[in-house]
Amino acid sequence: MQKQTELQGDNTPQVLQTVVAQVSDGERKGVLQDIEKTLGVVPAFFKMMPPTHLVHEWKIMKDFQLSDQTALTPKVKELIGLATASAIHCPYCTYFHTVAAAMNGATPEELNEAVLMAKATVGWSSYMHGTRYDPDQLKQELATVREHMEKQQGTKRV
Repeated sequence: MQKQTELQGDNTPQVLQTVVAQVSDGERKGVLQDIEKTLGVVPAFFKMMPPTHLVHEWKIMKDFQLSDQTALTPKVKELIGLATASAIHCPYCTYFHTVAAAMNGATPEELNEAVLMAKATVGWSSYMHGTRYDPDQLKQELATVREHMEKQQGTKRV
């Protein structure tokens, strides 16, 4: 019977990385090589991921998040990531998306505005939920706002 290493919280990354590394899987090895080729390093969070998820998670990150072949630019995606991360209070994600957004050309002003948008959205969400505002009333009011703004700007909905 194989003895299992005790997880103690502080040693979780090392234990998971050791256990997953014992899996001899050619596809996993190829993915790790692709990550290193793309990023210059294989972050340990990928090394900890079981083979059942690694292939898929890397594909999503590479083909969507890192790609410049999607509807949103990498900079915009990272600014959205930063805003979301700040709203969910994730120190890992706020750090990651701040660095990634800057690497993709985001200015300090854009980083600040992304976080301010998260603040505004979370604040209004709290207020609307707390006051139990009627969603149908909001829809009607926004239709009126849109119509008014289109008239002001001389544009029409497509």
